[in-house]
Amino acid sequence: MRLRTQIFALIVVAIAVLIAGCGGGDDTTSSVTKAQFIRQADKICNHADKRQEVLSKKFSIEAAGKNATKADQIRILRAVGLQPLKLEGEELGALEAPDGDEEQVEEMVSAFEDAFAEADAEPLSMLQEPNGPYAQAGKLAAAYGLKACADAA
Repeated sequence: MRLRTQIFALIVVAIAVLIAGCGGGDDTTSSVTKAQFIRQADKICNHADKRQEVLSKKFSIEAAGKNATKADQIRILRAVGLQPLKLEGEELGALEAPDGDEEQVEEMVSAFEDAFAEADAEPLSMLQEPNGPYAQAGKLAAAYGLKACADAA
């Protein structure tokens, strides 16, 4: 009987430790600095640019010598332009924002998501200058200090 009491006591102590460790998640702070966030975000945007280049080369070889219809242009814009940008927005949204910059980062990420939704609904808007639906996202990215994301938008 004594062994059961000891096991029960150990379980109670373990539960108490777990409960104490689970409290007050509100006091956590971000472990990422603004400079680290900018490096990570620009890496994501550079990667999206490279995906667009690769896809663009693939589609230009396919389309060589053909007259592209409006439907062809939309298909190509969706595949070459929008798919990498969709992934870019998702990856940017998954980054941890630096302490104190959460609101600014959320506004920027939302602008990228809104731009994608607009471009997805009307792919030919991607051909508008300057930057079509991504103009606002690019401005917010530049204002935060991002280079590749501002240029990619």
